[in-house]
Amino acid sequence: MNASIVLRRAKLGDMEHLQNLAIETVRSIGPSAYSAKQVAAWVKGLENRTRFRHIFDNQFIILAEIQSELLGFGTLDDLATIDLFYVHRRFQRVGVGKKILNMIIDEAVKRNYKTVQAYVSKPAFLFFSNNQFEPIKVHKNLRYGVEIQNYLMKRKIDC
Repeated sequence: MNASIVLRRAKLGDMEHLQNLAIETVRSIGPSAYSAKQVAAWVKGLENRTRFRHIFDNQFIILAEIQSELLGFGTLDDLATIDLFYVHRRFQRVGVGKKILNMIIDEAVKRNYKTVQAYVSKPAFLFFSNNQFEPIKVHKNLRYGVEIQNYLMKRKIDC
């Protein structure tokens, strides 16, 4: 990546692009750890435009891009939870996720949060572990009648 990564707050006009990136990422990375039924249920949840609009209206959303190409994004809600965190498969393991996460942690510090939590998929577990998140418990999430296992992880914030 020769061009500079730009981090910025998402705007409502970005919603469809973020939604599409999340769906594409789950479809490409999800099958490495989840069944076809689980991936389909996960994607169905991401296709919910009402939910995405609610996230845009109520959460801090930061995105990363290079020359207007979306690389990834993450969200932080008012309960100190990273609700969504996706990096396009072509830009994983090159520092994009770390940059997005650092911006989310900076926002958590501004809000005086003592910890941040995330419900982390199997493919994302190592990334969060490598970024000071500790596993708290295995979480079984029911989406559209399909059980999808993920992990509740927390990170202490130094304010």
